[in-house]
Amino acid sequence: MARILCLDYGNVRLGVAISDPDNILAMAREYINVKKGNVLGKLKSLIAENGCEEIVIGLPISLNGQDTQKTVEVRTFATKLEELLDVKITLWDERLTSYEADRLMEESHVRRDKRKEKRDSLAAQIILQDYLDSLNPSDK
Repeated sequence: MARILCLDYGNVRLGVAISDPDNILAMAREYINVKKGNVLGKLKSLIAENGCEEIVIGLPISLNGQDTQKTVEVRTFATKLEELLDVKITLWDERLTSYEADRLMEESHVRRDKRKEKRDSLAAQIILQDYLDSLNPSDK
């Protein structure tokens, strides 16, 4: 079974998570710094190194279910990736995942100065785990 890559889109950082080979567990990876460039090259490397055939991208929908400006940005980003990469792209509701990531880090006593660099990939892990759980409903 091919692994699944997940991205939590941001203008500064892309949070990254990858599934285990059985697509049961999501694991956070180091974020991609968008400002340093070569995002496409880094994504291609991650896909090749991990044998990913699908990318799940967190879709930031407002709490009332409406699209926002960020939703439009993410849809545009997903469309570009779909054109440039030979993988399936899936958009997945990411409401409250950054809040959940912050809560988990606080409960785990992660220092405040370290939270910012971990938040995006932890949010990607939460998004991916939610997606994986939807694929394996009997495992709940």
